[in-house]
Amino acid sequence: MNSKFIHISLSLFILTASLKGQFYETGQDPSSLKWETIKTGHFMFIFPESYRSEAIRASIIYENAYGILSGTFNESPVKRFPVIIHNHSVESNGYVAWAPRRMELFPLPPQDNLPMDNHHQLALHELTHVIELQSLTHGISKPLSYIFGEQYTGALGIFTPFWFLEGNAVVSESIYSPSGRGRAPAFEKHLKALLLDGNGIYSYDKMINGSFRDYTPDHYQFGYQMSAWALAAYGSSVWSDALRFTSDWPVTANPFNFSLRKNYGITKKELYTDTMNHLALTWGEEEEDLNFSGYDTLNPGKDSEYVNYYSPVELSDEQVVAVRTRLSRIPEIVSINTVSGTERVLHIPGYMWPAKLSSSSGLIAWAENRYDARWSNRGYSIIKILDTSSGVVRSIPGLTRYFSPALSNGGAQIAVAESTPEYINSLLILDAVTGDLAVRVSIPGNILPVMPAWSADNKSIFFISYSDQGEGIMEYDTHNNRLDVILPQGREDLESIAVMGDTILYTSSASGIDNIYALTPTREIYRVGSTRFGASDISVSGDNILFADYTSTGNNIGMLAVTNNMNPFYSSERRSPSPLKAIESNRRISDEAATDTLEIKPYKKWKHLFNFHSWMPFWADLNEISVDNLAVSPGLTFMSQNHLSTMTTTLGYEYSGGDHLLHSILTWKGWYPAFELDMTWGGTPAIIQDSDVDSQPSIVSSGLSTSGAVYIPLYFNHGKYNQTLWPYFRISYNNNYVYDEDNSVYDYGQFLANSRLYFSNLHRMSARDIWPRWGQVVDLTNTFSPTDSDLYGPVTSIRTTFFIPGFVLNHSFRLTAQAEKKEFR
Repeated sequence: MNSKFIHISLSLFILTASLKGQFYETGQDPSSLKWETIKTGHFMFIFPESYRSEAIRASIIYENAYGILSGTFNESPVKRFPVIIHNHSVESNGYVAWAPRRMELFPLPPQDNLPMDNHHQLALHELTHVIELQSLTHGISKPLSYIFGEQYTGALGIFTPFWFLEGNAVVSESIYSPSGRGRAPAFEKHLKALLLDGNGIYSYDKMINGSFRDYTPDHYQFGYQMSAWALAAYGSSVWSDALRFTSDWPVTANPFNFSLRKNYGITKKELYTDTMNHLALTWGEEEEDLNFSGYDTLNPGKDSEYVNYYSPVELSDEQVVAVRTRLSRIPEIVSINTVSGTERVLHIPGYMWPAKLSSSSGLIAWAENRYDARWSNRGYSIIKILDTSSGVVRSIPGLTRYFSPALSNGGAQIAVAESTPEYINSLLILDAVTGDLAVRVSIPGNILPVMPAWSADNKSIFFISYSDQGEGIMEYDTHNNRLDVILPQGREDLESIAVMGDTILYTSSASGIDNIYALTPTREIYRVGSTRFGASDISVSGDNILFADYTSTGNNIGMLAVTNNMNPFYSSERRSPSPLKAIESNRRISDEAATDTLEIKPYKKWKHLFNFHSWMPFWADLNEISVDNLAVSPGLTFMSQNHLSTMTTTLGYEYSGGDHLLHSILTWKGWYPAFELDMTWGGTPAIIQDSDVDSQPSIVSSGLSTSGAVYIPLYFNHGKYNQTLWPYFRISYNNNYVYDEDNSVYDYGQFLANSRLYFSNLHRMSARDIWPRWGQVVDLTNTFSPTDSDLYGPVTSIRTTFFIPGFVLNHSFRLTAQAEKKEFR
């Protein structure tokens, strides 16, 4: 009895402490989209009709992936798990939430993708999260999930370390596919450099919490190593035991750690230390047989600061341009004088990843992500061009989905990769001034072109070819309109490509470290130099090659003579990542279809406005809840969020101070303007009077408070600034009694209208910034009564905030001024 009471008390604390985040959403898709659905044995796919063919393929892949992963943690079967696909975004990501339970996918393969089908990777990774959370429904957690709904299972996630959730998912994508991040040298190089060349092993607490002083590899990277090491050292049940104990005994406050200590005699911190020591020893022994090449470092010294230089390209004989990132500043495009060693900022770009530059004739080109102002699940990739002689930056016209621009020799044309929302891929050649389309190249098999590069004579464009078969290299002959395969697709990770005369240079993971390779006209492969932790972002500078070389203090810009550093490459040099050797699986994800025929049906949005996912045996005001004010009363609460995150609803009953109250809150974001409605009914109306007033009104009705609002939430991202613009209008009614001293009567019922215009223009913030370096905020409000303007006259206010740089780096001054004018008696 006491144990159950403690469980329930702990559950109430967890839920009330985290209620603010229950309605988690990524945003909305354009209201004009028409949606369809496919129901399979374990999933319900919801997708725009433009993505139909890919959604059919995805439904097969995810069922196959579930067949591989199901039962890993002895979890109960998954039934019709919602999977929502947002194909109009230019992001590549996925996430799983549990209140309401759903998976949301942003399926566009990135230009720095792994050599595996993007849906294969997403399926294995995200479905691992599904079964991780599905396993948290055993023991006392099962009846509590009936009492609190899906939010209870989601809340249990706070007892499960992020490094395990994400690291274990990386294990799945690696052991059940021929690729995955666990097989990619680029994924392990940050941790490897830290252990072998940096400050050694950081404390467990520093790694899980991160640092603003030092760079720390994220929880995906060290979490994968810990998850894989534990499986190899303690067997396949180590994580299922931990999840089962977390589900059964959350009352222990740290059940995940308790399970490890109880069943395997180790704590999370000890597991971390053992893993790091093992990796340092293993990687150190591997290095004993390797010889690394020297090269010229072109960037200035870093003074022990963690600084990365990406995509170095030649601007002139003495100038190199690169993207510089550091913890104290947002990304910058900088010019480096290779003679004096000085650098200067040329431009601060908008959001760009991968950070790829192209250079020709004094022009620098790159791609930036731009998000739709209203529909955050729709985005674009815009080509920007900087004229370094004038400092002018211009854009290729249009809301495009162009990626990885490559300027031709002379800068007259640009080659770009294009991928439409329907996932139709092409190589395009554009006029560099007007953006007019000159040539569209459709590649057989819908291969996605990645990182195109021109030959010096502009007769050929070489690019990395990406498909479900992996990555290879292809050539497009611009004169004869012909495509040729230069390097067949395989599972080595090809990151970048450049052309030097008749030799193709590229980076590959073939040796177990990302190195530079040369492919000659006779199809012989040579390794160009040998880096310690990995090379990337190659470009040509005369007879030399520029590249980014990773170190414990970030990427350096390296320059290497090609002809003096070419060594024959043999396939026997390949190695497998050590953590996978002991846990490798023979099972592989595939596209093989089941015998059942898939039925595609329209998804009617109006039929799916409500999706009640969680409830509580008490009333909690989600708008008022905070650490200082839990705002919890006896009653009931029901919460709904539909699959497209366009409608959220909270319904409830509250017993407070002897009164019975009914609550309803609805928010609709499915149209360009958003709407909010809320109402509270019950109890007695408020009586507002001075203390010396003796008379009381005659109460004739129950209390009623209701309001409706319409607003347009607009967000803009342009370069180094982000803007927000919110026009807002709200009208409310309360049947309170307000004493009118002039007329010695009570005014019953008040209508109030509130209009607001909020605008902010804020400089993007670096990891170390406390406030924006520069910024302006203007907030205008006007409140008036349409019916009793003399009694509740207009109240107009203005609030302004300005941010200016402080005296210390990453500090700012915040200046605030506000004024208010009242016009009523």
